[in-house]
Amino acid sequence: MPDNTCYIIAGGELLAPIELYKDFLVDKTPLFAADRGGEHLSEMCITPDYLLGDFDSISKKVLLALKKAGVQTADYPEEKDETDLEIAADFALRKGYKKIIILGAWGGRPDQSIAGISVLHKIKKHNGNGIILNPGDSLELVSGRTGLKREKGEKFSLAAWGGEVTGLSITGCKYNISGVVLSPWETRGISNRIIEKTGKISLNKGLALLMRELNYPFALEE
Repeated sequence: MPDNTCYIIAGGELLAPIELYKDFLVDKTPLFAADRGGEHLSEMCITPDYLLGDFDSISKKVLLALKKAGVQTADYPEEKDETDLEIAADFALRKGYKKIIILGAWGGRPDQSIAGISVLHKIKKHNGNGIILNPGDSLELVSGRTGLKREKGEKFSLAAWGGEVTGLSITGCKYNISGVVLSPWETRGISNRIIEKTGKISLNKGLALLMRELNYPFALEE
C-alpha cells in the first residue's frame, strides 16, 4: 500500500473467524485502534500503534497491558459528540493519511454501522478515501470516476448518499446506464454485476455509496 495509507480497527462485531482478521492485519502499519478495537487486536496478539477513544468498551486489563506495551493512547471523555471511530479517523487525517482502511465497523449495533458511513463522508470531505472493509464485502463513497476490477469481486450496488447523484453512468456491467439521476429514495442501483475485465462508474455530481461483494477475504483495489 502507498505510504499515505493507514488502518483503523473499530469495536464492532467481527464478521468472520478472528484468524482471518489477524492474517490481514499482522503486517499492516500504522494501525489505529478505536476503543474496543484494541481488545480485538489483543485477541489477535497484535499491538496497535495508537489507541484512541473514551475506553468505555475495552477492558481495563487490556487497556493497561497496551499502555505498558508502549502503545500511544489518547483518552477522551465518555460524554462527547463523536464516536470513537470518528475520533480515530480525525486523528489519522491530522497525521496526513489520505487512504483510511477501516475494519470492525460493520457489525453489531446498526446505529454505529450507519455512523461508519458518516465517517467515510468526513474522510471524503477532507479529500481522502475511506473504505469500510469486511471479510466478504466493502463500502466506500465514490465521486467522479471509479474503476472496478472484476477479479476482486463481480457483484456491487450503488446508493445515493446525502442527496441526488446526477450524470451517473455505468459501463462494463450487466446493467449499464448513461447520464441518469439516482435519488436517495430509489433502489435502482442495487444488485449489479461486472461482466467485463473492469467495470466503470462515473458521476457528474454527488456522492454514491459503493457496496461490493468480494471474491476472497479482504480483497482491496490496489
